[in-house]
Amino acid sequence: MKIDASESTILAVSAALGRAALFDDRMTADDKHRIAVWAEALDPFGIDQATMLNAVTAFYREPRDRSITVGDLTRTSRDIRQAEVLAESPAELKERNLRNDIKNGLERPHALTGPDRQLGGLEIGGADGVPVPKAYEVNGAVERPCPTCGAEDYAPCVNRVNGSPRKMPCLARLKSAPVSSDGDARLSDSLRWFRKTSNYTRADEPRFEELVRSGLSKYDAVKQIWPKHIPGGLQQDRPTEAESRAKAAETRSA
Repeated sequence: MKIDASESTILAVSAALGRAALFDDRMTADDKHRIAVWAEALDPFGIDQATMLNAVTAFYREPRDRSITVGDLTRTSRDIRQAEVLAESPAELKERNLRNDIKNGLERPHALTGPDRQLGGLEIGGADGVPVPKAYEVNGAVERPCPTCGAEDYAPCVNRVNGSPRKMPCLARLKSAPVSSDGDARLSDSLRWFRKTSNYTRADEPRFEELVRSGLSKYDAVKQIWPKHIPGGLQQDRPTEAESRAKAAETRSA
């Protein structure tokens, strides 16, 4: 299927529909035809992924008797972008215009200098690119959504101007660690471990968290949820004591 839209717009629309499906059971996130049609409608406006995601959230923040439409997404995204423009300082506006020129091939990348707002004003060049896993593991940043660019948990941060993924998370995401006490640190560590187990599903996470908060170790908690689960491995059926004795007797007699 040929789609008359840029790759960045297609990815942004796909992410926006994915978020809409989380809010609204009537929406489908993997409808290729819907993604194609919406991308072609939105492409002329050059709306980035972070803005589209924020637009979806803004639409569903109020009670709705219908699903979001491409017109709703376009209008809300443009409203958000206009509000951001009005709030920009002259320097920030100049930076955004320069980034757009670079994206459209009117300027070379080295023309972009100055502080990076998403990185706390630090003058870090070349922050766009393939995400560096180790950078996102710092302070558990990857495990929570980004308050700056709108990236979801376990997704890379994006450049709010051109929608490109970032090598490192935004500064606010790095700083927003929820650990405030030994109990919180223990829970965070347990949840990180639980999410890496072979049987993990999001549906089991609330029960696991409840058990850990009650005082159980992460190992005892997981045994409550999956009695036959061997942590770190595949789900297996362990032999009962009687079965083990029978097997041993059979071996001796042989």
